[in-house]
Amino acid sequence: MKPSICRFLTLVGVASVAAATIAQSGGKGTLKTSTDPVLEALAERTLLVGLKKFESAPALRNALPSDAAVVQEIPALKIEVVRLPSKASADALLTNLKKLDIVRYVGKDGVQKAQAFPNDPMYPRQFSHARTGANLGWGLTIGSPNVTVAVVDTGLDLAHEEFAGRIVNPMSFVPGESVDDVFGHGTHCAGIASASGNNGIGVAGVSWNSMIMPVKGLNNSGSGLDSWLLGALAAATDAGANVISYSVGGYRFQANVPQPWIDIVDYMHANNVVFVAASANSGVNLDTLFSDFGAIEVPCSYPPTFAVGASNSKNQLSGFSNYGKTLVEIVAPGESILSTLPGGYGYESGTSMACPYISGTSALLFSLGGTTLSYTQVQDAMTSTAFAAPKGCMHGLVNVFGALRAVPVDTNFDATPTSVNIVYGTLTGGTAADLAVLDDSFFVVQAATIPIYGPTVMYDATYNFGDLSNVHAMLLRQYVKADVPTNSTLNLWDPVKLKWVTFSSNLIGSGVSTMSTFLYAADMAKYIDGNGVMKVRYSGFGRVRRFGDGSTSTQSVSADAQGIKFILK
Repeated sequence: MKPSICRFLTLVGVASVAAATIAQSGGKGTLKTSTDPVLEALAERTLLVGLKKFESAPALRNALPSDAAVVQEIPALKIEVVRLPSKASADALLTNLKKLDIVRYVGKDGVQKAQAFPNDPMYPRQFSHARTGANLGWGLTIGSPNVTVAVVDTGLDLAHEEFAGRIVNPMSFVPGESVDDVFGHGTHCAGIASASGNNGIGVAGVSWNSMIMPVKGLNNSGSGLDSWLLGALAAATDAGANVISYSVGGYRFQANVPQPWIDIVDYMHANNVVFVAASANSGVNLDTLFSDFGAIEVPCSYPPTFAVGASNSKNQLSGFSNYGKTLVEIVAPGESILSTLPGGYGYESGTSMACPYISGTSALLFSLGGTTLSYTQVQDAMTSTAFAAPKGCMHGLVNVFGALRAVPVDTNFDATPTSVNIVYGTLTGGTAADLAVLDDSFFVVQAATIPIYGPTVMYDATYNFGDLSNVHAMLLRQYVKADVPTNSTLNLWDPVKLKWVTFSSNLIGSGVSTMSTFLYAADMAKYIDGNGVMKVRYSGFGRVRRFGDGSTSTQSVSADAQGIKFILK
C-alpha cells in the first residue's frame, strides 16, 4: 500500500470550462475561469439531439449532412450524440435541426468537472460520523448488499481493500479509458459513501455493506462531456442502482437547465433512483446565480435534483460551498474529509465529499426500510429530520440517526416465534405466525379480568435463535392495538437474574401503536440462554381497573409483527 497522502483539488465545471471562482464587484460578480481546451473544443462541435417520443434514430440520420457522425446513443433519453468536424459546421447544423419536426430539442455538448475545494485545514480523524449521528445509526443498520450505490465520477481503484467483494457492473463512458481511477476523485467519493467499516483497516464509509457501482463519466484529468455523463447516468439507472452519487457539475451562462439534464433527472426518478448531486464550490447562492452572474449550475439548478452543500467540523456551512434555500436541499460534512484514494487514503474537501455522504445515508435508509421505499420517502426521511444548523439551505445538516428512525421500516422480519403462551386472556384469532409478518391478520387475545389489575392481556413469545455469532445487533418491533385505552409493556426475560426486564411502555388504543427495542450483540447475550432461546412478554392492562369486582371484560388486544430483524456483522 502506498503511504497515506493529502490532496486538495480545485475542480468545478463551468459550462465548457474547467474551474471557476467568483469575485464580487459592486454587488455583482465576475465569473473567472480556466479552461480544458481539448474537451472545450470537442464539446463545441458536438450536438445532443433529443428526438420526439415516437420518432426514430434513422429518421434523424437521413437528415444529417455527410460530415456529421453519430458517435453515441442514449436510448433511455432518445438522445443522439452527433459530432461535426468544426464548430462552424456544428453551429450551422444546430440551426437546421431546430426546424425539424422529429427533433424535440438540440443543443451543444458541455464539459463538467469533479468538484472539490483547495487549501482547507486537515483534521486527523473522521469527524463527520459523530457530527451527523451516523455512529448511532450503525446500531440500526450498517448497510445491505441488496442496495447498490452508483458513483458516476472518475472511476474507482478496483483493487482497493475497502471495496473488496462489493463492486458490481463497473463501466466506463470515456472513450479509450478503462474504469480504473487515475485521478482519484471517484475513489475518494466511493469511500465516503461505502468504504468497509469494522474491518480493521483504513476508514469507515457511511454504508459499510452496500454494493458499489463505479461508472466512469470523467476522464483521467477529471473532466467529461455531457454526453458521457448522461450516458453514464442512464446506464447506472438501467443497471439497477438504487442511489446515484454525482459529485460533478458545471455552470452554464444561460437562463434554463438544458433539456437533456431535465430528462435524465426525470428518468432516474421514474426508475425510483435517489439522485444526489454536489452543489459546487464557488460560495454563491444558487437561488440567485442567474440574476447575479447570468449563469445556472447543472444539474442542481433543476429543482428536483437532491442538491447537497458542505459543512465543516463545527457544523458550519463551509465558506466554499454553494448554498440556497430553494435549490440546496441539505448539507453534509465536506471539509477535510478522510477517505480512500488509489492505493491508500487521504483528505479532500468540497461539496464533492458532502454528496457521497448523503448517498451513503440514502443506502442506509434503503437497507433498513427496504428497496421498495420510494426515492421521495428516502429523501423526506433526511429532510424532515435534519438539524436546523447550518443555515443557507432548505433543511440543514443531515441527521443520519434521525433519518433512520423516521424512515418506514421493512416489516418482513427474520424470525418467527417457535411458540406462544397466553398467560392471561383467551386467544380469539390468529396464530404465532401473525407475530412475525405485518399483514392484515392479527394475533387477537381477549382480556381476562384479574383481581386488582382488572382487564389484562399477557402472553409470551419464545424464539429459538441458536448461533448468533454473526449478529451485530437486533431490532424487535411489536405492533398492537386495543379496544379501549390500555397500558402496555414489552419485556425480555433475563435467564440469569430470572426476571422480566421492561424495554418499552406505551398507552395504546384502537390505532396501531409501535413498540420497539434495540439491542447490540453484547446486550442481546444477556437475554438469550445457553440454548439460544429468548423470551419476549407482552402485557396489556386496561386503564379502567375493576379491582376484583368479578365482572367479565370483553376488551381484546390485537398484535402483529412481533418479530426480530437481525443486523449482521
